[in-house]
Amino acid sequence: MSEEKRYRTAVYVFTGLLDSGKTTAICDVLLSGKVPLEGKTLILRTEEGEKEYDLEKLKELEIALFDVDNPSMLDEELLETLDDVYKPDNVLVELNGMWDATTLLNAQLPDGWGFGTVFAIINARTYPMYVANMRQMIMTPVSMADVVLFNRVDPSLNKGNIRRAIRILNDGADVYFMKPDGSLDHSDDPYEAPEKDGILEIDEKEFCSWFIDCIEQTEKYIGKKVRLLGFTAQGKNLPEGQFYFGRMASICCATDARFVGFTAEYKGQVPPPGSWFTVTATIERRMANEKQAIILLQMEAMTPAPTPEDVYLYLS
Repeated sequence: MSEEKRYRTAVYVFTGLLDSGKTTAICDVLLSGKVPLEGKTLILRTEEGEKEYDLEKLKELEIALFDVDNPSMLDEELLETLDDVYKPDNVLVELNGMWDATTLLNAQLPDGWGFGTVFAIINARTYPMYVANMRQMIMTPVSMADVVLFNRVDPSLNKGNIRRAIRILNDGADVYFMKPDGSLDHSDDPYEAPEKDGILEIDEKEFCSWFIDCIEQTEKYIGKKVRLLGFTAQGKNLPEGQFYFGRMASICCATDARFVGFTAEYKGQVPPPGSWFTVTATIERRMANEKQAIILLQMEAMTPAPTPEDVYLYLS
């Protein structure tokens, strides 16, 4: 962490729902000696989980602990007061998973303070339940995190699909998986697109995984034929006959949706933007300019399709 420090006081944020392992993660940082922090450290605790801090150990290490009981307290005035009282070099915020993380991350910090790493800590065992029932609450912090850590991972978890979904949501985040014994699981679950009669069949459940795998494993797709449903979109400075083709991926609603797709080329009349088609295309590599290579869908057949009842793909 010391390499990231560009401020007088570096603020590290640990987000995650109750029982995600935030306290454990902070203790691993502070008490294990694996990631030493230089100078005075202040922990802002916004909830009490199953694991408690060893107060004697914190005192021995001269680490201060301050409780924040509700989100309205976590404002500029409080932070200025804490700066005056504790004069910390590092502030670790254990953020209540039910609070809006954007409020803190958009807050006005005292002079000399700045955000370091933002961690999203996730309990892999409860992740499917939260995605199904509290999607926005678990995925919004992930979209802002620098590091996403899944703990309590067992072999049945499809790490590859989860990592690929997170990359669509937040392509700058590092994603790690930790086994129940605390060791990192460096294995990945490779993606294989379903194929029929020599054509990759990409439905809405496959789309996001296929899209990211195309980017990460481009060579295995070059020259392959693909069939998928999507819509057309305009793009700036595209050559004649080219457009974008893809889908919108969302956490839960239109306000957080983002386009997921590739440049496409069609030798017939280019359809108007927003038109839905089921297409068959060959995946090619093309140079967009002297320095940039792109993945291009060379359209072979474009069959008009009705707009889906729900136009969004949902990340999970």
